[in-house]
Amino acid sequence: MVHLYAVQVAQKMWKQRNSFSAELDRSRGLWAHYIFIEGVRYIERLTREPPKVMPSGETGVNKTWMKLLDGRDARSKTVLYVLEDYLGVRQLVFTEPGEDFSSRVTASYPDGRLDDAGNNMWWRRVNLPPWLHLRVWADGVKIRSVVATVPRTDWYMTSMHCNAPGTTGYSAYWDNGLVALHAHRQGDSPSSLASLYRDYALMAPSGVWIYFPVAEGEYLTSVYHRDNYRYDQTAFMFRTNIGRRWLTGTGLVPPSRPRSTTNVFRYLCTLTHDRPLRVYFNTLPISCLNMAFERTINERLPEKNVVWNIKNPPVLMNNDMCCASNVKLEGAVRVTPSYKKPPWSSGLTMFHGPRPAERILCGLLFEYENGRPPAVLGEYRLDGVQGGRESIDLTGVDMLYFGYHFDSDILMHLAQISTEEREDEENIKWTGVSMTAIMEMWYSSVYSRLYFTGPQKSDASTQGKAGGKILSSQTLGDEKI
Repeated sequence: MVHLYAVQVAQKMWKQRNSFSAELDRSRGLWAHYIFIEGVRYIERLTREPPKVMPSGETGVNKTWMKLLDGRDARSKTVLYVLEDYLGVRQLVFTEPGEDFSSRVTASYPDGRLDDAGNNMWWRRVNLPPWLHLRVWADGVKIRSVVATVPRTDWYMTSMHCNAPGTTGYSAYWDNGLVALHAHRQGDSPSSLASLYRDYALMAPSGVWIYFPVAEGEYLTSVYHRDNYRYDQTAFMFRTNIGRRWLTGTGLVPPSRPRSTTNVFRYLCTLTHDRPLRVYFNTLPISCLNMAFERTINERLPEKNVVWNIKNPPVLMNNDMCCASNVKLEGAVRVTPSYKKPPWSSGLTMFHGPRPAERILCGLLFEYENGRPPAVLGEYRLDGVQGGRESIDLTGVDMLYFGYHFDSDILMHLAQISTEEREDEENIKWTGVSMTAIMEMWYSSVYSRLYFTGPQKSDASTQGKAGGKILSSQTLGDEKI
């Protein structure tokens, strides 16, 4: 009878549900309204103030109120621990960085009992700088998820200083849409770089950075746009005065759409280069929806539309949208790896399935002789290069060896590189590629696939369950690199 009654109560609550999402400013304080479902306590809703009058029939036994955060402590308590299970959020604990919060945790069961159901839960850490708000999602019965979000009032127009003296490169941040553009200067401090990558990771934790280094005397000249009926397949492309192209988006839209319409970049405008100019865009977690250029050349150029002609992306895990890059190994004299931690390690996003390594080799910067511009393979982040201490001299090297991390026989991401032949390890498969090859990498926030043309040393025909191969010999597109 008890279980039958519980089912009837749950059905009644579900029929009366009213799903919603809300944004809460922590500086005004937070109160939690709890609800018990079969003896398990969940947070029903969050408010800025306690109820002035208890609802009719409220006994205080089945539902309780609790103050979670005083508004005066919002600036100091910048870490949130979320206790949750597959049904919803059970508890929230706000702490200061480094604070031991174990003494502040209360039991999720009223009698403190522990059983299989009680152990089927986990803690998730969320970093909360003072400028971020809380975004909660509820199913009408209880809170299902809590994350950090950028306040709507802080979504503003910002800009990138383009073609300025001392510019060493540009970065675009992509998360199912263009989120931000940034210009790198000589002498950028490690703290400013760390702040750049951290702030946008808080806004869009599953995004990737697309880095484009420029050579001395190289500048951006013209802008192209690939339009599509889906915003996560639109992209901008910038062209330089020496013919190189910087794609700020996915490498190729799914082949189900006609190539002649979806993969064409249409000419937008030409940028001035006699003096610096600004590119304005709005900062939004869902992607950049507006862009404006400070100065352009007001004339019609005879340039034709550009087709981004490279291979279709492999099938990665979770149907990730893939960015793409390619480099020529021939003539490279130095390579510098860039590393990052996987997105789930920060507590900003959840990760299901096979686990990546604790440190992902996300990108490689190749430098060339005879003044050739540097080129990037994958997601190269300037905060993950460790001051160039892990740079590898490629002078006189004939083969470059790539070590790929895998878990549960599923190929994951690049983990190591070496100029010496290496044996396969427990979770790493090694493959050597000739320095005369052309490399192409398709990548998302965690997964990546490498393709190449040219001689190969070792058997790289093992195909992962996720689709694609560790390294596959194939004909690449004719894009200039």
